[in-house]
Amino acid sequence: MAFVINLHKLSNLYFGEEITFSWTGVNVTIEEIRKAIKDPELKETEEPFLDDYLNPFNPTIKSKEWHLGRIKYLANYPEKTTPIEIQNRCEGYMQFPIPVITDGHHRILANLGRGDKYIEVEYYGMASLLDYLTDKTEDVPWEPHDFR
Repeated sequence: MAFVINLHKLSNLYFGEEITFSWTGVNVTIEEIRKAIKDPELKETEEPFLDDYLNPFNPTIKSKEWHLGRIKYLANYPEKTTPIEIQNRCEGYMQFPIPVITDGHHRILANLGRGDKYIEVEYYGMASLLDYLTDKTEDVPWEPHDFR
């Protein structure tokens, strides 16, 4: 189901204070992303990476420039994006209020690089975490849920 969530809250829970991400050893930082979005020399990349739940370990190694170009493309054409997909961390029968982005890392980084406050997501998880991410509460949920 689609929801609009607070990007700052998601970012803090998912990335922590330092916004960095890595694809098969290629690391990018939020500073590099912000610079890339404004760089007229960097070529935009329309081609998707295909690292979703259908292809969780895409073996294709792309360069840092490719990833930054993909993020730049998504930042410049937000109308062409789809909602990112978020689930919760699960271990055995326990579900934890920890967001796991299952599809959309380039999209979320594009939104963060643009400075957006909210992002559209498909969310499949705990109601307590959704309430926090949609600003219905300011209380960060920490209690796990046993779904047996």
